Amino acid sequence: MNELAQTNSHARTRSLRVDFFEGEDAYVLLADLPGLKEEDLQIELEGARLHLIATRTRGEEAVHFERKVRVPTGIDAENVSARYTNGVLEVRLEKQAALKPRRIAVN
Repeated sequence: MNELAQTNSHARTRSLRVDFFEGEDAYVLLADLPGLKEEDLQIELEGARLHLIATRTRGEEAVHFERKVRVPTGIDAENVSARYTNGVLEVRLEKQAALKPRRIAVN
């Protein structure tokens, strides 16, 4: 079992609120997680599910935030990226090239 997903007698688990939207080239997930460090975050993509886990520890108490999101078909699983800036986690799931809009030249 993953160390961030483990719980102890002083741990609580809460649902993680996220915004998920579709852009032209990618699907984007945003989560407000102020006060965490990158090492407090874990992101896994397994099949059609994106699993987010964040752990906030204060003294003996740990709070786990967790969310599983079903992702649309047609994402490029090898081209998923995440960044954590100023307390906001952004996960970018690029669309497969065949699903991206393209311009057709008119001759």
